Amino acid sequence: MLDIDRMLHFNDQYGFRAGDAVIRAVAEQLQTLVGDRVIRFGGDEQMILWEFGDVDAVAQKVVRSLRETRIHCPDYPNETFQVTISAGVAVGDYTEEVIFAADNALDRAKTAGRDRVEVADRD
Repeated sequence: MLDIDRMLHFNDQYGFRAGDAVIRAVAEQLQTLVGDRVIRFGGDEQMILWEFGDVDAVAQKVVRSLRETRIHCPDYPNETFQVTISAGVAVGDYTEEVIFAADNALDRAKTAGRDRVEVADRD
């Protein structure tokens, strides 16, 4: 589960149209990175469904890539924006449990300073 850091502050400073442009740009970059495995979970939260491989490595790659992405907004043609992402990673067999664990890990990432990936305990 991914969250754009400080999106509320961004919307307050630049407006919701600019915020929507940021959310769209992040979603497009996520689709470039991982394909159609991206789901908008609510607001500025996105979720990536990943079935195989090292999900922590995938999350680290996504966070690094988004950190380097420059976002353009039609309302601010002379500016480019850069965002950071906090991510929570979870692995499991039951969807509801995985979402809950990923959300808790995301909260830990935000509490620990944002712009980072936290992995849920693998019980």
